[in-house]
Amino acid sequence: MQDTTPAALSAGADVVGILDSIDIPIVGIGLDCRVTRFNPAAAEILGIRPSDIGRRTCNLQALAELPDIWHMCVQVMADGVPSRHDLRNGDRWFLLRISPCKEPDGRVRGAVLTFTNVTAFRASVGQAVYEREYTKTILNTVIDPLVVLGSGLRVQTGNRAFYDWFGASREQTQGVALSDLGDGDWKASGLWPSLEETLSHDREFRTVELEASFPSKGLRTVLLDARRLARDGTALVLLAFRDITERKTLDHLRELLLAREEALRKDAQAAASALAQTREALRKRVAELAAADRHKNEFLAILAHELRNPLAPLRNAVQILHRFPGDAVVTAKARDLIDRQVHHMSRLVSDLLEAARAQHGQIKLQTSSLDLRSSIEHVVDLIRPPFDAKHQTLRVTLPEAPVWVQGDATRLEQVFTNLLSNANKYTGERGAVEISLESCLSDASTRWAVVRVVDNGQGIDADLVPRLFQLFTQADRSLAHSQGGLGIGLSLVRTLVELHGGRVSVRSGGRDRGSTFEVRIPMRPAPLGGETSAPALASVEPVARRRRVLVVEDNQDIRESSCELLEMAGFEVMGVSTGPEALEQAPVFGPHVLLLDVGLPGLSGYDVARRLRAMPQFASTLLVAITGYDTPEARERSAVAGFDHHICKPVNFDELARLLN
Repeated sequence: MQDTTPAALSAGADVVGILDSIDIPIVGIGLDCRVTRFNPAAAEILGIRPSDIGRRTCNLQALAELPDIWHMCVQVMADGVPSRHDLRNGDRWFLLRISPCKEPDGRVRGAVLTFTNVTAFRASVGQAVYEREYTKTILNTVIDPLVVLGSGLRVQTGNRAFYDWFGASREQTQGVALSDLGDGDWKASGLWPSLEETLSHDREFRTVELEASFPSKGLRTVLLDARRLARDGTALVLLAFRDITERKTLDHLRELLLAREEALRKDAQAAASALAQTREALRKRVAELAAADRHKNEFLAILAHELRNPLAPLRNAVQILHRFPGDAVVTAKARDLIDRQVHHMSRLVSDLLEAARAQHGQIKLQTSSLDLRSSIEHVVDLIRPPFDAKHQTLRVTLPEAPVWVQGDATRLEQVFTNLLSNANKYTGERGAVEISLESCLSDASTRWAVVRVVDNGQGIDADLVPRLFQLFTQADRSLAHSQGGLGIGLSLVRTLVELHGGRVSVRSGGRDRGSTFEVRIPMRPAPLGGETSAPALASVEPVARRRRVLVVEDNQDIRESSCELLEMAGFEVMGVSTGPEALEQAPVFGPHVLLLDVGLPGLSGYDVARRLRAMPQFASTLLVAITGYDTPEARERSAVAGFDHHICKPVNFDELARLLN
C-alpha cells in the first residue's frame, strides 16, 4: 500500500526534484514495461515526449536500436540484477543501464533506465586504437630494425625490419635473449653491459658501432642506440639499429678521393707532365699501329707476289708439255722446272709454318754436342751453287780445332743457311761474302762461339737496323725490287739462336756499304766418347712391295696424281673421295695402308680413322694422316684419332715411298 503521509510525499518530491536536475537522461518504467516518468534530460537528449507516458519501451523511438529492450527490462526486473548495453542514437553513443526499482520491503515495482553519453569516450578509444595501429604501421615501415627488450635483455617485440634481419618470426624470438640471435662477434661485443646499465639503472646509453654478421643480411656495420622505456611500471629498453655499411664504404672512398685529390693538387705539375708523356706515347702507339697496318698490307702484297711467281713458270711448263708431248729433252726441262717451282712454293709455306711455331714458342730443339765447324762446312757445300751462279766469292774461315757447342744441328744449319742466302741475295754479281768462326771469352768468363757472315752488298739503312729481326721485315718491300722471300728468315734466326742461349746482331755502314751479321752461341767442353750427334742415315731408294694402298682424298687432281705415282712405284692402289666411300671400300679392298686426308667434307678423316680402328681387321693397318696443318696440336689430334703418321701437304713422294716400304 502506497505511503501517503506528508513525510513520504515530501521525500518523493525531493527525489523528483533531484532527478529533474540531473543532466543524464533517466526513464522510469513499471512492471508492464511501460513508461511511468522521465526527466527533462531524457526529453532534451533522447526526444521523449509526455505522450510517451504509458507506452512500452519497445515502442520508444530512442530505443529503436535495441529491438530486445522489452525482454532486457523484464529480465532485470525478474532477476533483480542490473544490466548494461551499448546504444546508438543517431551519431551519439550511450551506455544504457537498466536497474531494478524496489520497494522498501524489497519488492520490485519497476525499473530505471539511465543513458550515459559515451560518444566522446568511444571516439577517444577509437583514436587510441587508430594511433596504436598507425604507430605500428610506421614502425614496420621503418627500414632500420627496432626491438623492445625486457628483463634479461629478452625480446618483447620488434618491427618487421628486425625480424627480417635476424631471419626469424615474432613467435620464434619472443622471450629469447637478443645476444643469442647473432654470430660470435655479435655475442662477444661490448653492447650488453651498456644495455644492462640502461635497463637497470637508467644510465644514458652511448651509441655503439658494431660490425657483425646477421642471418639474412650477412656482414654489416651498424650503429646501435637505446632508450629506456616504462610500461605498467616495468622497465624496458628500445634498441634501434642503423645500417651504416654503405656509408662507411662511401666515407672510405671519400677519404681515398680526398687523399687522391690532395696528391693530385700537390703533384699537378708532375701530372701535367705525365699527361703530356701519355699523349706522346699514344701518338707514337697510333703511329706504330698505322705502320703495323701498312706493314701487314705490304707483307700480304709480297706474299701474293711470292706465291704467284711460281705459278707463271708452272703454267708455262704445262703448256710446253701439251705442245711437245713426245720431246724427251723438252719434257725433262719442263719436269725440272715444275719440280723447282713446287719446291719453292713448299719452302714459302714451310717458312710461314716455322714463323707461326716460333711466334707461339712451339719449336723444340733436339740437342747434342756438335762441332760447329762441321755444321758450317755442310751448309757451305749445300749453298755454293747460287754463289757460283752470280760469280760471287764465298770465303770460309774456320779454326783448326773443333768448336764444341750444345745444339740442334739441323736448326743451327738453318740459321747459317738463312744468313748466307740473304748475303747471296743482297750482294751483286761478282761480290764477296765471308763466313768465319772463332771462339772468344766474354767479361763474364763465358766462352762463346762467334760466327760472322760479312758481305759487301746493298747494306742496310740505319732506320731499319733496330727492327730487322722482327717478323715480316725486309730491306726493300717494293714489288719492283723484291728479292724474294717473306721477311721471315731473320726473325726465325733470332728465335733459334736465342733458344740455344745465344744472341744475334747486325752492323751496316748504310746503303751500298755491306753488312755484318754476328751469331754468338755458348761453347761447352769437348764431349766424351759417344756424346756427339749421330750422322744422318743415307737415303734408301724405295723398294715397292706389292702392297695395297687406299687413297682417300676429295680433291680429284691430288687423288688421281697420287694414285698414279703410287701405281708407278709398284703399289696396288684404289682412290675414293669421301669418308663413307672409304668405310665401304676398305673391308672389300683390304688395304695395307690408308692415306687419309683429314679435311674430308662431311665425315672427316679423323672420324674415318676412329671407325676403322674399331674394326678388328684394321687394328694394325698403317694409317697416314695427310693434312695442311703441322702443329703439335694437329699431330696430337692425329695420334688420338689412331693415325700412325702425320704428313703435311704437299707430300714429298720419295719420303712417302720410303715410309710405305
